[in-house]
Amino acid sequence: MPAADCDLTEPDAIPSTSCPGFAAIERLADANGIMQHSRHSLPDPEHGYCLDDNARALILMHRSPDLPSLVHDRWANVFGDFVESAWNPELDRFRNFMSHDGAWLEEAGSEDSWGRAIWALGVTAAEARLPAQREWALDLFRRAAGPLLAIISPRAMAFCILGAERILKVDAGDEGATVMIDTFTDRLARGCALASRPGWPWFERRLAYDNGRLPEAMLRAAATPGRAHLIPLGLETLAWVWAKQLAPEGHFRPVGSAGFGHDYREPERYDQQPLEAQGMIEACAAAYDVTGDPAWIARAETAFAWFHGANDGGVPLADRASGECYDGLTSTGPNLNRGAESVLAYQLAARAIAVLRQRGQIC
Repeated sequence: MPAADCDLTEPDAIPSTSCPGFAAIERLADANGIMQHSRHSLPDPEHGYCLDDNARALILMHRSPDLPSLVHDRWANVFGDFVESAWNPELDRFRNFMSHDGAWLEEAGSEDSWGRAIWALGVTAAEARLPAQREWALDLFRRAAGPLLAIISPRAMAFCILGAERILKVDAGDEGATVMIDTFTDRLARGCALASRPGWPWFERRLAYDNGRLPEAMLRAAATPGRAHLIPLGLETLAWVWAKQLAPEGHFRPVGSAGFGHDYREPERYDQQPLEAQGMIEACAAAYDVTGDPAWIARAETAFAWFHGANDGGVPLADRASGECYDGLTSTGPNLNRGAESVLAYQLAARAIAVLRQRGQIC
């Protein structure tokens, strides 16, 4: 049976015993939001906060059914307030960086931060426990969707597609979400046609960060009515980028950040980032949803095992009990800092693999 026939998309489908501890999030967060960086295990207030991480944290809250209501509601409100505060109505753009004293450091942030905000709003509108949060998220999405059609960054477009797909779960006729999906999938498809060459069927001339999100966006969009034509492109590009990140020994080897920015070059080995493993797991889940092929579950399991020692260093990078995760794997071992991006990547990856395992058992 195709996995798409199994309705396990709601957060309560995740068995609580599979969820990492929440202590790592509470270590980094305060009344303003979740701080970007840490020095080893100590939060680093000098670098303040960013919308990118608070948007990710908001998504995590809606995918954490294991949390007690008081804990969940407190942090869902903190992270949601950060996203709302980031919206600058004078420019119709989101800000990104905030200092530790709560002052915004810019009038408009990066396109990636805008895309992650749209993604978080879509997930909130579709999955939040609290009706008031769902209503807020849908309202802010509708205020932001039109102005942010100006986005040209491929990953930001992908993030927006992921958010807009969630909005269509709430309102199948939402015009802003419909236009956003159709506009950005068309731009990504055209970009792929321009950048591709024999042996390189990809959206860009280079491999960079969060690569799995590009095919995932096409596959999530393809699962909405009238867009099945996007499936071949999503599957082809995902299979290719998966193969680029599979070590000869059979373990997951994320694209190393040392190779970012080089056109048509094979991936560098280091530094490997948790974000890549999370993105690959969620992209494989999207592929499973549209194909029902259990090979995609196996690939997601391989990517998840990277966190727990099936990697080039043979060392665990994450701890399930605390929910902590190191900032990456370098040629000399783990980066011992444990910042928000890495911790959130592990937390979200663990929840995604738990849901995927459930789907595989039932379908």
